[in-house]
Order: sequence, then structure tokens, then C-alpha cells
Amino acid sequence: MKLLLSTLFCLSLLSGYSQTIKDTPLDSTVSTIDTAPDATLFSVEPKVNSVSIYPNPASAYLVLNFENHQEENVSIMIYDLHGRIMHEYSFNATIGSHHKTFPLKGFDKGYYLLQLKGTGYKITKQFLVKG
Repeated sequence: MKLLLSTLFCLSLLSGYSQTIKDTPLDSTVSTIDTAPDATLFSVEPKVNSVSIYPNPASAYLVLNFENHQEENVSIMIYDLHGRIMHEYSFNATIGSHHKTFPLKGFDKGYYLLQLKGTGYKITKQFLVKG
């Protein structure tokens, strides 16, 4: 049985033109793709990886670890599930590993979202604060 991909990939182009290959069997090969002549393809190389938070569930503090592949301004926001900003932190992240600890004093029990945002990416992790 051949599995089909509903969408193998989509090329987003500056001109607003896009092309999608649908229902392509996993064992098939795409040899050529026609695009607009003035098209600019965007890199899919990750600018950040190895994003982790712990402990989860948390009580007194939350630790964020991530690996950055470019020097840039990064913002870290912690939201409650009502969208209220509980904590906001921005800094110039150098290339390499980063380790940030956030105190959770004053956080009620429940679920929260940590959002890591940089140039061209936004990563959101959910965590639980226990009593």
C-alpha cells in the first residue's frame, strides 16, 4: 500500500505565486519544478533548534534551553491561557547555546505558554504550573 502525502511541500515566492505538489506517493521522485522567473525561494534551514523547557510540570521556576544559529534579538514571552503576558524578556542572542531560568512566583496553578521569537521564527511550548 502506498501512502500519499496530502502536501509534499509548498514553495512560497515573493511574487505571491506558489506551487504545491499534492498526492505524491512516498516512493516517488520530483525531478523538476517550474516556478515564476523572478521567484525567490526562502530557506527552510532552522534558525534555532533543540528548544526544551523543564521541569514540566513546574512549581518554583522554569528553565528554557535553546541553540541559536545566528546572532539576533530574541524575545521570550510567557502567557496564561487568557492571553495575558505574565513575563517578558528580550536579549541579543549570540550564536550557540542559551540557558534561561524564569521564576514562577505569583503564577497560579494551570497551563501557560512560553513563546520564543526571533527573526523568521516563533516557537511556542506549553507547560503546567502545579501548586
